[in-house]
Amino acid sequence: MTRLYLVRQASLALLLSTLSFSLSAQKAPLKWGKPEAHELSMAVYEPDTAAAAVLLGDYAEISVDLGDGNLRYVFEHHRRIKILKRSGFRYADVAIAFHTGQEVSALKAQTFTPDGQVFELGKEAIFQEQSTKDWSQMKFSFPQVTEGAVLEYRYRLSTENIFQLREWYFQSEIPTIWSELRLSIPEWYDYIFLTQGRQVDISEEDSREKPIRIPGSASSIQAKINSYRFVMENVPALKEEAYITTMDDYLARMRFQLRSIQYPKSYLQPILSDWPTLAKELNENEYFGKQITKKKNQKALLEALEPIWAEAGAATKESKALLAYQYLNKTLEWDGTYSIAANQDLADCLEKKKANSGELNLMMLCVLNALEIEAYPVLLSTRDHGKMLELYPILGQFNHVMAVASLNGQMQVLDLGSPSRPPGCPRVNALNGQGWMASEANPQWLQLTPPEAKAMNMYHMEVDEEGGATVSVTAKYEGYDAVEFREELQEDNDGRFLAATWEKTYPDAQISQVAFEDADSPLASLKVTYEERLPGLAQAIGDFLYVSPALMPAFQENPFKLEERTYPVEIPYPVKVQDILFLKAPEGYALESLPESGRISLPNGGGKFDYLFSEKGGQIQVIYKIEITQLTFKPEEYPVIKNFFNIILEKQGEQIVFRKI
Repeated sequence: MTRLYLVRQASLALLLSTLSFSLSAQKAPLKWGKPEAHELSMAVYEPDTAAAAVLLGDYAEISVDLGDGNLRYVFEHHRRIKILKRSGFRYADVAIAFHTGQEVSALKAQTFTPDGQVFELGKEAIFQEQSTKDWSQMKFSFPQVTEGAVLEYRYRLSTENIFQLREWYFQSEIPTIWSELRLSIPEWYDYIFLTQGRQVDISEEDSREKPIRIPGSASSIQAKINSYRFVMENVPALKEEAYITTMDDYLARMRFQLRSIQYPKSYLQPILSDWPTLAKELNENEYFGKQITKKKNQKALLEALEPIWAEAGAATKESKALLAYQYLNKTLEWDGTYSIAANQDLADCLEKKKANSGELNLMMLCVLNALEIEAYPVLLSTRDHGKMLELYPILGQFNHVMAVASLNGQMQVLDLGSPSRPPGCPRVNALNGQGWMASEANPQWLQLTPPEAKAMNMYHMEVDEEGGATVSVTAKYEGYDAVEFREELQEDNDGRFLAATWEKTYPDAQISQVAFEDADSPLASLKVTYEERLPGLAQAIGDFLYVSPALMPAFQENPFKLEERTYPVEIPYPVKVQDILFLKAPEGYALESLPESGRISLPNGGGKFDYLFSEKGGQIQVIYKIEITQLTFKPEEYPVIKNFFNIILEKQGEQIVFRKI
């Protein structure tokens, strides 16, 4: 279970000892260019013999620096990696991410081969590229990498933005033998320390007096410098598996947020405020709240929508709002980026017909505001961006905004970005448990309950004596299953992807007579009918014919493969799947045996799997019904959900047996 510790600069909850000597006087755990003999000779990492690579040492120093009177922080990082297997060569490709306003310098890298040779990275092999509007990467690949090589690199990152210091990961997807972080912070700056994962093995703190210059002044003053040292050793790898938000939520790491500044003989300058104040500031911001109320934006949106409303005869505010949602979803293209704010006026986004996620939903809020419908922005962090902290109003933790509006007597979430998603159905990446409603009068955290994914597949199948099968398929999809299918149809409106799906399991499958119903109506169920020819579906052995009744199961393999999982299973939405098969005995054959029927249930009503086999009048009926309603499983519940899927796969693998008569 991940634990979150909130640690103040002045009083560390993880403090094990206070030293009487300066931490800065201690030697660094790594010496540049001096790998140990046992590091070079290591052929396997005994605690994890499957490891393709090992972090021998990961060391960084963070200091808030006023040496020349200019306020900045400096992050100096030194890392040493052992390559054990060829599959570990990918760790020789390094990308150092840095934000706009940060500078990376003094980058060095070198490879030590097992036979003692040293190869230094040339400056011409270092590249810088812009990955997003706000982020860049310094990239390079180590030279002369071989199995058994030791790689090391170091660099310096500096920036004048001291509000959030560089976060530190003690853990990664490969084992780490030693990870150490040291910090040096003048007493004037009060940081919150946010630590998650396992506790550190060593935690030390001390302070010393030092003359430093006050920002904005030519004079120096004696000030206390607080120093910290955190160490984790022998940290196991954390392997990623299905049904997880992001591994960043569970890797052992430490983050830092500036809470306040107080210079000598000066007032306290709060950096973090409170949730009501943050809501007020957002709603008064030119790129957020003012975009919703700006007359230019409302005028442009209403002029575009009036003909749509008139054509549909929309008479109520609610009907107009829903038509606006549909129109904007069809008219505007999401540019693929997430944001909580607008980079330009919403009227300009409407004209360009392309916008980021924040601009899209601020447009929806702008329409709702013009219609005088109660509506609020809801800020959240997407699943791949990480979990949110309710305790502190840290704006940087959010990367997406949606609208929540009172429609037909209930509050409903609206998240523009795909014409296939109906109201109340946010994008899957937004299903991160909760969101923060930025209401000045009543800012609050909202639990976001997603609709389910629901699929019903009905198969009428006939098998010939050669083992070939002809199948008539009728399928109905609702919720997220319908959204996914409709989004596939946007790219392939003939439904050729259906054939490709069957061909993955049955290479010789032949599909025909494909038809869709309500494919363009996201508020309705999506219905699909087609015919399948499956040569060689059944297997004839002597006088017996074996038929697998699970034609296209929802789960064709167990998504849970780890022996042990130390982080939770996080399923984005409830799942309900029902497969019904009607099968006639092949000509010249009689039913020999059917699998047994039964039910497997998860504890506390978290889900169930029904498998029913029956025969009447020569017709066999098979029903598989899977329901998963519990979305989060704790690490200690992992064996239960893993075994649940094992049973599903086992029962789906059972066959119906016919005997020649």
